[in-house]
Formats: sequence, structure tokens, C-alpha cells
Amino acid sequence: MKRTLFALAPALFVLCSLSCGGDSRQAIPLGSIHQQAPNFTLPRLDGDAVTLADTVAENKVVLVNFWATWCPPCRIELPHLNALHNKYRDKGFIVLAVNVDEDMAAVERFLAENKFDFPVLLDNQFRVQRRYGVNSLPTNVFIDDRQEILSYMRGYTPLIEDSVLSALEYVESRRSGNSD
Repeated sequence: MKRTLFALAPALFVLCSLSCGGDSRQAIPLGSIHQQAPNFTLPRLDGDAVTLADTVAENKVVLVNFWATWCPPCRIELPHLNALHNKYRDKGFIVLAVNVDEDMAAVERFLAENKFDFPVLLDNQFRVQRRYGVNSLPTNVFIDDRQEILSYMRGYTPLIEDSVLSALEYVESRRSGNSD
């Protein structure tokens, strides 16, 4: 029985990813879009508001992560993003996790059970999700220090750290005059 479940685990992961609309193969290559990221202000559970423009001004790379409590790949990805947030925040990297659940009680329960060091923002009316054209979860949007979109990544991939490093290197290279 255990062998059967173990053998089915990869298939179940793929099925869960697809059920949330995730497909990491749809990622737009880093640096290919360079359009201005729509600014937004969203509340956290404690009522304090976070504005993208303010966050961008204080960091080199902002990763806006769209997620929901009912999305299995999102639940897998968030602890990984928390580790990356902690590992690279001294280099100017921050995660803004935008929750798109309608049920705030579910969000509160999930966050009580899972502690994250990055801001978790609430978009329960889906305004920011629509402005960013997000139609699958999880979706990650990399934004640079000019508030330009570097890339979109749809679906969870454990290789997201490579994208974090590429984004940080891109911004640093541009700042030092090695790129436009």
C-alpha cells in the first residue's frame, strides 16, 4: 500500500497543480516584458496597509505571489518562499504574498498554523488579481526596483530560487552599468 501511494505521489502533485491552473512551463523569460507594474495598496490581517510602490522603493526585487488556502501547490510553495525571503532579504529581496481567498476565516486559520516572515496581503475582492491578469494559482510576479515587471511564473516550481537569483543579478548588473 505504501509503495502504491509513494509511486502515485508525483502524479497526484501534477494533478493538484493542474487543478489550481498551475503550469510552470508558462513562465515568461526574465527581462522580456519590462512594463510598469500596476501599483496597489492592500491590507494585512492586522489592518495595516502595504503599498507596492513603497515596497519597491526599499528593495531591489519584489516577488508578488498570488495564492489561496484551497490551492495545494500554493500551500507547498509558501514555506519555500518564506525560506527564500529570509535567505535573500539582506540582498534586497522581499515577498508580498497576495491572498485571493474569499473566506477570511480560512486565511486566519491557515496563517495561525503557518508562520511567515513576509507580508501577507488580502485581495478578497480580486481587484489586484484582475489588474495583473492572474488566472491561475500560484502565480509569481517579479518586479524590479523601477517597478517594472521582470517576469511572470505560473505554477509552483522548486527551481524558483534560480529566478530570484537571476532577478537580483539583473538589477545589480543594471545598477552597475553593465545592462540597460
